This record gives sequence, structure tokens and C-alpha cells, in this order.
Amino acid sequence: MAEYLEERTFRQGQALIAGDRPVESIHFVVSGMVRATFRGVTVGVMEPPDGVGFIGFLARQPSGYEAIAEVDTRTLAIDTDAFVGILEDRFALMFGGIRQLSAQLLEANKGSSEAAADPVVDEEDCP
Repeated sequence: MAEYLEERTFRQGQALIAGDRPVESIHFVVSGMVRATFRGVTVGVMEPPDGVGFIGFLARQPSGYEAIAEVDTRTLAIDTDAFVGILEDRFALMFGGIRQLSAQLLEANKGSSEAAADPVVDEEDCP
């Protein structure tokens, strides 16, 4: 996988992922901190060695998911097409991404009985 990774830097406030565009890269935080939001609600704060962009990668379309550098941040990024090829051979990476995404969604719903009773995704968003 290392041959596909590219080091990228982001200044405080700069977007790694914009909610109005499909995710082009998965980012693994090397240093710094990234706030992830879904439709304006914080779903997690990522620090090393967390990954960012998995939910948008799964959606493969603009998803409302955004990731903004909270401080100057350095990541190792992998193009989503290359990532698909790697996942075909390494299911543990896919499982780890799903586990992190699930934890973020649970954290976003914590403390809200209404949110816990309702699905996170609207049925109209599903194919």
C-alpha cells in the first residue's frame, strides 16, 4: 500500500474533503487534527493514526460529509481507485474503516433519544 500513499499538508481551516464533491482520496492523519462533520453535525475528531474520508468513499457521490483541518495537519493520502484495489485483497482494511465509521455515527447520536430511535440515513437517500 505504501507505494500508493502521497504526503499532503493542510493549513488550519483548510478542507481535506468537501461535502459538495465526491471523495477523491482517503487520508490517514500523521500529525494534527481533523474535524469530520456530516450535514453540519460533528461526527468525530480525527488524530493520528485515524483515517478520514471513508464514508464519502463508500457513498461515491457528494455526501454532505466534510473534513476540515482543526490545526495545521499532515496526512498520507491514497486515491480512492487505488484504495478499491487494495481493499479487494485486504478485507481487514475495509473492516477497520467500517468499525471507525460506526463509532463516529454512534458518537454523533449519543445523548439524543430521538436520534437513537431514528435511522441515521434517510430512506430517500438509499438506492
